[in-house]
Amino acid sequence: MKLKNYLLLLLVSLSLGQTYAQNCSSFIADDRVIGGTHLLKTHPQTLVVRGNYSYSIELLTDDKGVLGKMYSKAGVDFNQGDEIIFMDDKSTRKAYRFIEMGEMKAESGTPVHVNLLQLDVAAVDWFSNTNIVTIYIKNNISNEMRKFTVNASRQSSFRASSVCFGQNLEVDKINDVVLVGNDLSSRAKISSTGPRTEGVSSTQSSSAQPAKPTTDQELEDLNAELAQTKEAVRAEIKAEQDKADGIKRKIQEEIALAREQGEAKKAEYAQEVLASRQKSQEQIEKNRAEVEGLIKDARSKASTEIEKINATVAEAKQNAAEEIQAAHVKAAEEVAAARENAASEIKKVKENLELAKIEYADEIATARENSERELGEIRAETAKMIADAREKAKTEQNATAEEVVEVKKTASEQILQTREETAAEIARIRENAVLEKEKLAFEIAESRRKAAEEKAMLQETSSSELAEIRENVAK
Repeated sequence: MKLKNYLLLLLVSLSLGQTYAQNCSSFIADDRVIGGTHLLKTHPQTLVVRGNYSYSIELLTDDKGVLGKMYSKAGVDFNQGDEIIFMDDKSTRKAYRFIEMGEMKAESGTPVHVNLLQLDVAAVDWFSNTNIVTIYIKNNISNEMRKFTVNASRQSSFRASSVCFGQNLEVDKINDVVLVGNDLSSRAKISSTGPRTEGVSSTQSSSAQPAKPTTDQELEDLNAELAQTKEAVRAEIKAEQDKADGIKRKIQEEIALAREQGEAKKAEYAQEVLASRQKSQEQIEKNRAEVEGLIKDARSKASTEIEKINATVAEAKQNAAEEIQAAHVKAAEEVAAARENAASEIKKVKENLELAKIEYADEIATARENSERELGEIRAETAKMIADAREKAKTEQNATAEEVVEVKKTASEQILQTREETAAEIARIRENAVLEKEKLAFEIAESRRKAAEEKAMLQETSSSELAEIRENVAK
């Protein structure tokens, strides 16, 4: 049974490889063997596009082994030691590290940052047999991580490129640097949906053991550390709030500018309509005066002239009917074009709105993962501090009976309680700071999403009103 399943999987893989092999010429950019080393390279494949920035990757080989060249167009910089974490549709996560300082270049005035990821043959096999649904860009200097969702079409293109790369790769002619420890799937993860606990568990405090008393200097040091931590957290929260206020003001200014531009366009179209109506009225008055002059002249002439005028009037009516028909046709064409343009504008606005929703979801996930990671670090530090205090209390408890009197025992309990309360207070303050950062990140993302929706509504309304105005003008 196992052999049958294995053969079936092999046939599926071979058929998938044959399907992609038909179009490999469009993915492979270079395929040479120089000095016994196979130099293979694919064309860059775009993984993420968000507004005015994007991230792409190309697979290649050289004397360093299998590499991935990442392009950040108007996005974040890739520092040496930073990581790209790929996640497939089975939630398998694998991390790959940048190995160079990177370089900066410009394309049509847009900055593009380029750096190399260290890959291996196993990474190419993984890319070829799965769909990469999400990438994480981890900055190991600031310890921040950004999440980006890869849409279905780009998943398929990257997988096809990986399949072609693997089929053309001559493994015996490259220096494969086998990576270990980069599979993050088996590591413990902090749940991003589970409940959060504030401060330190009460069961931990109640099971504490008394410690040997010390001088008041240690209490003063702990109080000083607590005060410094509070000041640092307050300053950090204030800086984040100022940053969020600045972003909100910028978004409000953009919305106000969009509204002003919309109103200006409406006024411009209204002026065009008014000028067209005035011009039409002037032409009507001019035609009416000409007709009255012709009638007056016709009455003053003989009956033969009247017949001649009647013939001229009949010809003029025919010409006018032809011109009116031509004007109707032209107006209908303009109305159809205006409606088509308006539909195109509305479609584009909806696409931008969907892209903004994806970006909003990625920003929320990034903020949540960063905050959860910092909360885990803070709680681990707090647990270590309490464990150290208990260990010290157990060590000092073994003093001789002559040294441990009732008064000292009471003082030891108070000092231990003070230490635990101080550690708990520090942990609570740091956790609240992280939660405040997460809240600010959510507010910023929500403001951007609302701004994008309002811009989309304004653009859609302007497009609809423009089509309606043009249709009215044509009528």
